[in-house]
Amino acid sequence: MSSSGKTILTQFSARRILIPVLLGIGVLAIVFIRKFDREAFAQIQWSWLSLLWLGIAIVMIGLRQFFYMWRIRFLTDDYLSWKASFQVILLWEFGSAATPTAVGGTTVALLLLIKEGIQTGKAIAIDLCTILLDMSFLLLALIVAVIVFSFNELLPGGHVGNFNRAFFALTFVLLLGYTILVGYGLFGRPAAVKWMLVKVMSLKWLRRWQHKAVEIGDQLIAASAELRHRNAAFWIKSFLMTAGTWTARFLIANCLIMIVTPLDEHLLLFFRQIALMVILMMVPSPGGSGFAEISFPAFISDMVPAGLVATVTALWRSFTFYPYLLMGLVILPRWVNRVFHVSNRATTG
Repeated sequence: MSSSGKTILTQFSARRILIPVLLGIGVLAIVFIRKFDREAFAQIQWSWLSLLWLGIAIVMIGLRQFFYMWRIRFLTDDYLSWKASFQVILLWEFGSAATPTAVGGTTVALLLLIKEGIQTGKAIAIDLCTILLDMSFLLLALIVAVIVFSFNELLPGGHVGNFNRAFFALTFVLLLGYTILVGYGLFGRPAAVKWMLVKVMSLKWLRRWQHKAVEIGDQLIAASAELRHRNAAFWIKSFLMTAGTWTARFLIANCLIMIVTPLDEHLLLFFRQIALMVILMMVPSPGGSGFAEISFPAFISDMVPAGLVATVTALWRSFTFYPYLLMGLVILPRWVNRVFHVSNRATTG
């Protein structure tokens, strides 16, 4: 195995993965101490309906993975096989769970695509394309949510809720600006966006990041050249796949709540999770660990009996976060052996 492969294994070793796991479990333990009610838990009526909702939740996990795999295959023009797509998406999710959301996902994705043999320019285009698609879906969904529900309904009250509201407003503005910048850079004038980034980073207190601005600008120009020839059908299909994967992801919580207690506000919970996801994108902890376990109870506190909030939160993280850390640790060594073994053979041959 090459030194690059060993470096990747070291960066995502089991010891490093313990950080988000311990942080999340630690905060979850605090939530349990404060909110768990043994009597409320004992009153849960386990039935075949509970098993049905559990099965639907598992199906949602499968659909989320399928739409992600379908989209990456589509964006690579079917260059990746279904097996390779499965590994890439799992490791993509693994990277997002093991590193801060705003950093890990896109960085890991670019590395994965390049090591799969996709040319750097096209890999950058695919990476930025997924960012644009994901951000567009989330921002459009939030606009619909604000139209359908009031702001107070979308973001619950309380101490944590008030913090979430301020953080949500800041994050929404930043993501909207970032999405517009990426979109204009890809389909407008990428050279102008590069010039603007370099100019901003030339300020005295930002000069240390100027080289990064040049790199991002060059990536935008390369990605723009790759994506400009795509027709409307390409973007419609890509967006529908994106909507499919995010919809399946957010419906998991609805299903988990239905396992333990009836839920009336399915649509409101769906949109609340989108708001929560936007907030978590700016959290510096790996995969939003700690903050997610604190915020999620605030988002479901008026939908779930107080004594079951901790139980639902634990189920939610067990289905949407921890499995990707565990599966990533299993898949990563196999992926590294496969791609670096092929790379080494190609080099020596």
